[in-house]
Amino acid sequence: MNILLINPPYPFIPDEVKTASPPLGLAYIAAMLEQNNYPVKIVDCVIEGYNTETEISNGIRTYGLSKREIIHIIEEYQPSVIGISAIFSTLDSIIRELSRDIKETFPEVKIVVGGTHATVMAEELICEPSIDYVIRGEGEYAFLGLVEYLEMKRQIDEVNNLTWKENGEIRSTPQQFIEDIDQLPRPARHLLNIEGYIKIGRMHGSPEKGVRAATLITSRGCPAKCIFCSIHSVWGRTFRGHSPEYVLNEMQELREQYKINHLLFEDDNLTFDRNRAVSIFQGMIDRKYNFSWTTPNGVAVWALNDYLLKLIKESGCCWLTLAVESGDPETLAKIIKKPLRLDKVILIVKTCRKLKIHTNAFFVIGLPGETMESIQRSMTFAEDLDVDSIIISIAAPYPGTSLYEQCKEKGYFVEDFQITNLSPRIGQIKTTEFSPKDLVDIVNRTFMRRVFKHPIGTLRRVYGKFKVAPMTTFSLVTKKFILGIVSQIKLKR
Repeated sequence: MNILLINPPYPFIPDEVKTASPPLGLAYIAAMLEQNNYPVKIVDCVIEGYNTETEISNGIRTYGLSKREIIHIIEEYQPSVIGISAIFSTLDSIIRELSRDIKETFPEVKIVVGGTHATVMAEELICEPSIDYVIRGEGEYAFLGLVEYLEMKRQIDEVNNLTWKENGEIRSTPQQFIEDIDQLPRPARHLLNIEGYIKIGRMHGSPEKGVRAATLITSRGCPAKCIFCSIHSVWGRTFRGHSPEYVLNEMQELREQYKINHLLFEDDNLTFDRNRAVSIFQGMIDRKYNFSWTTPNGVAVWALNDYLLKLIKESGCCWLTLAVESGDPETLAKIIKKPLRLDKVILIVKTCRKLKIHTNAFFVIGLPGETMESIQRSMTFAEDLDVDSIIISIAAPYPGTSLYEQCKEKGYFVEDFQITNLSPRIGQIKTTEFSPKDLVDIVNRTFMRRVFKHPIGTLRRVYGKFKVAPMTTFSLVTKKFILGIVSQIKLKR
């Protein structure tokens, strides 16, 4: 039984740099299938068709392999089961159309969809006639169990995390989480085009083209209850980390087998367990791995201290992203529900500066309950914070978040709201306190002010992006700066 795992083409968003990161979720599933002697192939449409742009239905443009190319791959490989990754809500239309195209050409093939979006929208997706099964949450054991069911080696009710239709009714088995993630084989990176990702240099948080970088995930689960995050739906709220030995051995494999010298930790909570983090960083030092590394998803600031930061520096960290989220204490405590004190943020940033660790800070604005005054307090804090750069996101109400449910209940969605349009650059929430345009204006003003307050850090960050995508970066930065000036002038009037 041949199994094909597909990372679908991604939506093309104007003024945004196209990304191409290894689909580690598919690589973990593939490793589990290989361990159990199933032939499996991964096709990452994004990396294999990075320069191909296609317009599909509803005016959506994608980049990645074309329909014809995907169908040709399926014809050659002849899989019995096809798994499609549905990580983002913006992929909804793309996944549905791809599933229809595959089913129309290969009606006997079983189509399985999984990922974050599939988890939170399982019942909606299973109503798509071309989709046979949806896997919710962690997919390694669930996909293996489904394949065994299709080979009549077990009953379907024995496969956890599964949603399907039977006699017109939607059925689901309980969602369970893997307690000991060290049981999992390391991701099957040999099935991915590692050199392609390195050449393009657009992995999540990747420094520039040509750097021999790799992504890795050392833990799962997040105890935090941030209202804009849906990762708990996939990995739960209980922190589960790989043992330091597992992590260090994976690093050794990356170093020896793929000649990697830069790591991108995709964890949501890399430093949550301080003792584990200390063992990992000390192990990197002791083994003389000499990696440089970054944290594209951010780290929990409240878990950091001076000792840990020294190890972080010594083990090779060059950029540390701090998940601050808001510079307004009330917003942090009552709206975002994040256990963070801003005075600690300032101290951590000072320590990073002293240790010569470049820092980036995440902020989000536009949450129900915020006012223009509280948002401005947050942005003033962001402007003054002595980090090298900041990223300001406009709150996006993704399905599976309490933010989505709150907006749905209270009618905060904009009139033309669609989950396929969700983006941290585009406001999709409107309250009596602010409109999407208000939020875009304040983001542009903050960016413009930071250019003057922190020119060196801003230029360093912009230059890094410019080296990867010069035209897109120049267009975006120029537009934001000009719009920021215009917005500031209007504000003074």
